[in-house]
Formats: sequence, structure tokens, C-alpha cells
Amino acid sequence: MDRPRRVIIAHPRTTSRRRSSRTSAPRDLAEHTIRGEVLLAALRRSQLRLAISIATAFSMTFAVIPLVYFAFPRLQELLILGVPVLWFLLGFASFPVIVLLGWIHVRATERYEQAFTDLIKDV
Repeated sequence: MDRPRRVIIAHPRTTSRRRSSRTSAPRDLAEHTIRGEVLLAALRRSQLRLAISIATAFSMTFAVIPLVYFAFPRLQELLILGVPVLWFLLGFASFPVIVLLGWIHVRATERYEQAFTDLIKDV
């Protein structure tokens, strides 16, 4: 069963694509116009917000370890494979956390840059 084709009846000027009086986003970026600076500032803000959040997560994670260690003095006596717990946490267990935070940062940065590139292509 073929559906009947939809026909739009309109004046040619209303259906034609209007020309934008603005310049394109890549040109704005290259010529350092105000619009280009606003686009770059938005990208920088998003990346700065991401960097601050990752640095905060890193700092909070590693600030808690000594606080817990000194809050519970019994942990000072505990050994894992002959190594004190604090040194084990800071020396071995910290690397997966650092790698995970780095991976999250890279993925989010690539996502922001891709969104910025898509924004520039669409405009």
C-alpha cells in the first residue's frame, strides 16, 4: 500500500533557505571576533570546571587516607605483606585511582571538544 505523497503548498520565499547575515563560526574563531571569543571562552570554562572537579576528587581521595590513618591508631600497627597499611594505600592502591581519574578526564575532555567541533560545524 502506497501512501499518498504529502504536498506542501507555500509561497517560494517562505520555503527557501534564508541566508545568515552572520559569519560562520570557524571564521569567527580565525578572525578573533567577539563571537569566536565567546565560543572559546565557553570551551575553556567547561574544561576548567572539569579540571577543578578532577583535582578536587583527587585531593579528597588522598586527603582522607591520612585522616583515617590517624583517626584509627590501630591501623598503624596493621601490615599488609609486611608493609604498613598507609604505605600500601599510598604506594600501591593509589595508582588505580590515579589512572581512573586520568581516564575520566581524557574522556570528558574529548567529549567537550567533540561537542565544540559539532557546534562549530552546525553554525
